Amino acid sequence: LDDRHLTGAKEVANAMEDFHPPVVGRPALPDTPRQIEDPNNAGQNPPVMIENPEYVAQDAIWKAALALIPKKQEAIEQQLHAAYIYTWNSCNKHLQANLKALPNYQQIRDDKNVIQLGLQIRAIACGVETSHNKIYLTVQLSKKLHTFYQKMDKEEKVDDEKYLREFNGILDALEQQGGTLCQMPGQVEARALQIAGRNNRAGNPNAADQEAALSQINEEIRAAYFLSGAHSHTHGTLKDDLSNLYLAGNKDVYPKSVADAMQLMEGWRLRNAPHTIRRNDGGGGGDDGLSFAQTAEVEDIS
Repeated sequence: LDDRHLTGAKEVANAMEDFHPPVVGRPALPDTPRQIEDPNNAGQNPPVMIENPEYVAQDAIWKAALALIPKKQEAIEQQLHAAYIYTWNSCNKHLQANLKALPNYQQIRDDKNVIQLGLQIRAIACGVETSHNKIYLTVQLSKKLHTFYQKMDKEEKVDDEKYLREFNGILDALEQQGGTLCQMPGQVEARALQIAGRNNRAGNPNAADQEAALSQINEEIRAAYFLSGAHSHTHGTLKDDLSNLYLAGNKDVYPKSVADAMQLMEGWRLRNAPHTIRRNDGGGGGDDGLSFAQTAEVEDIS
């Protein structure tokens, strides 16, 4: 419990990563009994009790940790202030100008609020207009995500890691505003029934089943968005193979998470030749899942 644990750096780093203000948690109370039977007088009735040495030690540690909370909070405030200055100075002049034009910029500046600063930077990076109206901003982010797809760089290469970062950036910004991709109540209900059936509660899902179903469907929807937006030239073979496997009866073939999708994309990319590309999407882009409706010419560049 020395000063090395009081820098606040870890808490601030986590706060800047998930855009939630750091909170200093209270230490857990000792979990051992306060008293134990005296080993020198065992078997007495009533038993002879003495103070538990292990409890005394844990209690001393707990009180010391509790006393350090104000110092930890002060250290975190200092780290947040330093993080704000560092983040601001890392912005180029164009980004600083955009931030200064925000209606709440002066408040962010006065408070040295690095969390709000980070949120505004992310919104600008995602290409949406920041606004006090959370519904409008959420709609902007939702539209951005619906139309987002992987593009080739200037050297006509596809960077999956960059695509993942950009996708997660937009998705995180959407969820930070209270938005969600999971708008399929029918799918959630069906999954909850499946989970309940596996747990011998057929036809009667409980709250835990509903929560698990919502989480699973949300992850699968994220993965579907990510895979759908993957570059059609580079990852078209994967999309075709998954579709064919599903039609052949493998109903569990599609990725269950973005991480699964990323792993599939990398694996298929190494094992398969490039796919054809559509002329009307700039040589790549995502897959709208409506191939039967596409009449554009294709060019085989493999």
